[in-house]
Amino acid sequence: MMAMRRAKPDTGAAPSPAGPSCSEVVVLSGKGGTGKTTVAAALIARAAAHGVRVLATDCDVDAANLHLLLHPETVSSEPFIGGDVAAVDTSSCTGCDACSDHCAFGAMAPDHQVSALSCEGCGVCVIVCPAGAVQLVPKENGTVYRCETAYGPMVHARLHPGQGNSGKLVAEVRRSGRELARRRGATLIISDGPPGLGCPVLSAVTGADLALVVTEPSASAHHDLLRTLAVCAHFAVPAVVAVNKADIYPGGVRLIESDCRERGVEVIGRMPFSREVAESTAQARPLEGKGPAAEAMGELWRRVHGILCGPVPPGPRGAAH
Repeated sequence: MMAMRRAKPDTGAAPSPAGPSCSEVVVLSGKGGTGKTTVAAALIARAAAHGVRVLATDCDVDAANLHLLLHPETVSSEPFIGGDVAAVDTSSCTGCDACSDHCAFGAMAPDHQVSALSCEGCGVCVIVCPAGAVQLVPKENGTVYRCETAYGPMVHARLHPGQGNSGKLVAEVRRSGRELARRRGATLIISDGPPGLGCPVLSAVTGADLALVVTEPSASAHHDLLRTLAVCAHFAVPAVVAVNKADIYPGGVRLIESDCRERGVEVIGRMPFSREVAESTAQARPLEGKGPAAEAMGELWRRVHGILCGPVPPGPRGAAH
């Protein structure tokens, strides 16, 4: 039977570090579909190929897909308890309807059964019930998985359909990942972050050593890039940028580079639009090899590793840099 883990109160503090010699980079995008997961998987594969003890985390708990490229085997899992839900003791209920009259979310049915999808766990029903027939009970919002991959350990999670508190689940993925990194002696954590700018992104980026923002030369991606950089600056997380599909609109790349210069942010990678990316994705594997996109990804890996850890060590598996 899986142990139940309840979310800790959100204190606003960053997760405890994995260890004095472990760095954490989170891959963000703002706009979805810029190639964030493709980049994260490629960096993880290159880290492992160069003998780096890397741990992967997928912080996009609303729509996790890093596992599709890394093919993890689950070692352990546990339910994630992200809040409470009301429960009615029908043997004590008098049918006075005080709970349904005061529920702002319409979660109480006429037969006094609670809709778990509608209940926000506010507890007003507990307060107004004269018979004491309503109580709040822990609610399972998702599942956290600890896994092994061909590239090293991995932690990811799945938020159940219609459930909230995804920011807390992201924090739990990071906490579990850092704990596992300490036990396994990992020196680098690479996190595939969520898209957008909401609570999951704030939870994923806070306390990271580096944010790698993957963008593309389109108006929407450019707009979201600047907003993402502002979030990173607010939380004092150093950020760098990689432009995917950079060759399809050079003018857009120049605009991105200009705005990054104004903000003191370096563009450290430019990946071409290439068929090899689509082929590797169709084959459900990280982008590797010696094609133009793979070579650009190798250069991006060298830059990220250089920022966090110093020069890239030689690849013991004979992998390309």
